[in-house]
Amino acid sequence: MSDVQEFVKIELTRNQIFEVERKSEVEEKRFRCLAPDNGSFYMAAKNLYTYNGDEKHVFFSFPAGTEINISYPEDGEWKEKKMSIDDLKAAYDEKKAELREEYKKNSENFVTMTVPTEWGIPFKSNKEEPLVSVKIPTFKGDKMRVYETIIRNKSFKPADEKGYSQFSLPKEVTDKNGETKQYNVTLTRRFKDGDLWSDEKLNINTESFAQIIEVSKERFVGTRISKKSLREFEHEGKKLFNVSVPVQEAGNTVFYNIVVSPNHVKQIGMKDYSLLMLYKVNKDKEPYEFTAKRSVKNEEGGFDTIEKEMTASEVVDEINLARENYKSMPHTHSLADEEYKENTQEKTETANFTRRRYAGR
Repeated sequence: MSDVQEFVKIELTRNQIFEVERKSEVEEKRFRCLAPDNGSFYMAAKNLYTYNGDEKHVFFSFPAGTEINISYPEDGEWKEKKMSIDDLKAAYDEKKAELREEYKKNSENFVTMTVPTEWGIPFKSNKEEPLVSVKIPTFKGDKMRVYETIIRNKSFKPADEKGYSQFSLPKEVTDKNGETKQYNVTLTRRFKDGDLWSDEKLNINTESFAQIIEVSKERFVGTRISKKSLREFEHEGKKLFNVSVPVQEAGNTVFYNIVVSPNHVKQIGMKDYSLLMLYKVNKDKEPYEFTAKRSVKNEEGGFDTIEKEMTASEVVDEINLARENYKSMPHTHSLADEEYKENTQEKTETANFTRRRYAGR
């Protein structure tokens, strides 16, 4: 009875193989495969296999002891070296172990932060590089301040929790001289000082930044909102904003109104949108509530006021829900246009109604 022949299998990623251009149709199709320590070797396509449903990996298998010609760069030339498949697999396994250890080390150096997706505003730099401006609300004294930090678009990834995205920043970095130093996040805030615009900058370490984000998520909620859903007005010499909030009631979308100060409406460099940022909790750490109102025509031809108590979180959730519902429906006009249309239909009553609404808060 003969001994069972042992086979050795080596798995590669698609990034480790490159198809070699054939000189003629009759030439055998083959791939150049990358080996550890800057080596490479050629493998016939017929010897490379894939797993069902796995588009990222391939593998090949030969009897133990099979020798493979590996080319290595040496003194400006490529020199071949014979290596058994057993030793080649051991070299791959050693390299994978090194990469796992390096990944673990790098992972420990990074802090992953999660924010509501709507706090990240995509834009392009002057060089057309896709970036994201991450808005971070904080308290300075008893007033809200919204800062931003800029990250690459590809770093802003969906998180496990719906409606949230995540990004990672290092705790330490190595400079050009090979010295390790603390990584600082730059937070900026643009504000108007009289007739002039000024910039405030804060530099904080990554772990402190992560703590600020966690506190911000406990204290604030916010989302993008169409500028057509915002109407600026004055009451007793103060500038205020009326915010039209789409609410789902009995399968229909109706629009309630809340009033906020200009401090809660932030310009984000988008033509059609602003950022609505609200207090999530009040000073007693209870849910912050609005008395949302809408006017409807009565049988006498006048207007009746319908009130609805809404927390700040519910306001933001309803705006986000309406946006998602709108995206999934066929339409010929925007949700913002629908809000604008309803607001316009009530323009005769709007001024007095808005003042009554604010006075009754």
